[in-house]
Amino acid sequence: MAVYITATAISALLAYISSNINKSRQLKDSAKKLLPAFFAILSVLPLMFVMAFRHNVGTDFLSYALIFRYNSTGVEVGYSFINNTLRQFTDDYHAVFIVSAIIICGCYFYVIYKESINPTYSVLLFVLCKDYFIAMNGMRQYISTAIVILAIPFVKRKEWIKAAIIFIIAFLFHRSVIIFLLMFVLYLINIKPAIGAAIVVGTYVLSTTVLRFIFPIMQRFGFYTGYFSTHSDYRNASGDFNWMYTLIFICFFIMLAYEYNNVKQSKELKLMYSAVLTSLIVMSLSSVMPINVHRLTWHMNSLLVLYSPLATKSIHDKRIGKALEVAIPVAFALVTIPQILNGNQDVLPYRSIWSQ
Repeated sequence: MAVYITATAISALLAYISSNINKSRQLKDSAKKLLPAFFAILSVLPLMFVMAFRHNVGTDFLSYALIFRYNSTGVEVGYSFINNTLRQFTDDYHAVFIVSAIIICGCYFYVIYKESINPTYSVLLFVLCKDYFIAMNGMRQYISTAIVILAIPFVKRKEWIKAAIIFIIAFLFHRSVIIFLLMFVLYLINIKPAIGAAIVVGTYVLSTTVLRFIFPIMQRFGFYTGYFSTHSDYRNASGDFNWMYTLIFICFFIMLAYEYNNVKQSKELKLMYSAVLTSLIVMSLSSVMPINVHRLTWHMNSLLVLYSPLATKSIHDKRIGKALEVAIPVAFALVTIPQILNGNQDVLPYRSIWSQ
């Protein structure tokens, strides 16, 4: 873990410098414009470097190496395009990991600096909520997430054509990004917390009763095809259900419901609320949906990374806000660190391309 801790600490420190250096009275105006951007770029490099120059780190590392080496079919158009382009210049499969890291970390950090009121906090959450580690395994999915969150500023400004173009590009890398459509719909229709909670509970009741009998029939007649058919079985769906992450999302829902008057007036908090509600709806279907459906909730973590600082600051009772500001990263750390140490995502031990 030392490599990840060091890279996270350096990135967070540089993010803090970037966010605060223009407060110095000793700097000239020209320096105040350039230095924040300079340190922002520097803050991306440690975590990106660790992700880029790895060898056999991440559960699906060898699968991606084989896709590159043998031009495997069956992957999305966007990811295939990256592989085919890189193959024109090199036969070293590590190139695809380097480019993927640049896309994932570059896009994430760009949106963090654009949307988060506390980039340092968001950088820490990016690691502690496990997104960074999952990205070393589910590269295609996290490329799609990193791209689609670029659409958030356009969604806020209702520039739908630009948002749609970005969404389509993201979809070319992983189909699971379609879950953002549900999130954006929830964002637009303003579902109140009581109705949202009723939808989640109702979905859970249906999933454990009616749908429990319907989905086996759907599978028998071929409705579970493609990706899910090769990776999952509805009968084992509950085996990958994580109660700790569900409890964290429930706590986020309660926090946002408690401050719903603020949520209604903030586009950022409405997006975060919609992401949390989307995740809970997906989680409520876990007893009948394929085992890999929990991966859909990974996409929603990006909104927590961006807007948790704003959510805690918006709470009227400042003591509660400060307590939650500490509790959120601690809660994620208590769940994520033991999982990583126990082999989740297969990112330990870390090996670089120079230590093959």
